[in-house]
Amino acid sequence: MNKRVIEEIPLESIEIDTYQPRQVIEDEKLNDLKDDIKEVGLQIPIILTPCFVKDKETIIIGKDALRYKHKWFLVDGYRRYLCCKSLHYKKIEAELRYELTGLEAIEMQFRVNGKRVQVTVKEMARAIERFAKLWKEKGMKGDIIDRLSKLTGYSTTYFHMAKCIVDEKSEVIKKLVDEDKIGAYYCAEKKASTKNKSIQEGMDEAIKDYVEKNPDKKVGALTPRVMKPEFKKIEKMMKNPKEQRIVAKAKTLDYLNRTIESLDETSNYEKYLYEAEKFYQEVLKWNLQQLTVNQVEKISESIMKSVIYLREEKRKLNKFKNPKRKGRNM
Repeated sequence: MNKRVIEEIPLESIEIDTYQPRQVIEDEKLNDLKDDIKEVGLQIPIILTPCFVKDKETIIIGKDALRYKHKWFLVDGYRRYLCCKSLHYKKIEAELRYELTGLEAIEMQFRVNGKRVQVTVKEMARAIERFAKLWKEKGMKGDIIDRLSKLTGYSTTYFHMAKCIVDEKSEVIKKLVDEDKIGAYYCAEKKASTKNKSIQEGMDEAIKDYVEKNPDKKVGALTPRVMKPEFKKIEKMMKNPKEQRIVAKAKTLDYLNRTIESLDETSNYEKYLYEAEKFYQEVLKWNLQQLTVNQVEKISESIMKSVIYLREEKRKLNKFKNPKRKGRNM
C-alpha cells in the first residue's frame, strides 16, 4: 500500500480532533479562505489518517485503527475542512496517511500548526495532555518538552507554561483558565511564586471567590508574581498550614479588591495577627533612640489600632456580639 494516497473522502466520515493545537480561528481569516475555496476550489488536500473511536475516552489513531471499521482522523487542514463544510461540500480531497502511528500523527499536528499560526498556551495545554499520554503508552524516552520545542520551533519556556495547566491539581482553576476567567499563564506563575501548598490553596480560593463575585472581570496571570514577596513573609511568620492558607487567601483578596473601598465581610483575625507580627518585626529593626517624640506617638497610635483590630476580630471568632467598628481591607 502506498504511503501517500489522494482520495475524496466524505466529510461525515472525518473525526474532528478536539485536542489539536489550533482551536481559536479568526472569523475574518476563515471567511477569506472560504471565499478563495469557493472561487478556485481546494488547492491543497487535507491530511487524514485512520482512526477508531473506542469510547468517549479512547481513540485509536493511525495504522493501529486499520483492524477496525475505521473513520478518518484530521491531522492537518482543520480550517480547510471547516470552509468546505460551510460551503456544503459532501466530500473533500485528502491525502491519506495509512502508515502513521498515533504518536507520529500527533507530532505532525504540532509540526504543521506550530509553524503557521501562533497557538495560545491554553490551546497547547490540551494538545500536550494527549501527546504526553501517547508518549507514555509507547514507552518513549527523553524529554517531552524538548521534543515539542524541536517540532514547532516554540521555546521550551512556552511549553513549560502550557504543561503547568496540564499538571494543575485544582479542577476549579483549570476550568477558570479554560473559560478565560484567569490568565493562561497563572498556573505557571503560581508554581513559581511559592512551593507552599497551603499558600497556593489560599490564593486559589481567593481567586475562585473573586471570580464568583465579579463575573465580568478577569484575574491577571501575573497575580502570583505580584504576591510572591507577601507569600514569603507569610511562610516565614506563620508556621501553621491552616493559618497560612487563610492569610494567603485574605491577602490575595486584598490585592484583587485593591480598588474597592469596602468592609471585610468575614472575620480576618489571622490576617490582622499576621499584619501585627509583620509590623512588630519591622519595629525590631529600628533604632528607636533616634526617633522624635512625634514619630513615637505615630508608632504608638499604629500599635493601638492593631490591638483594637485584633480584639474585635477575636470577639467575632468567639461569637460575642459584633463590635460597632469593622475591620477594613488592609
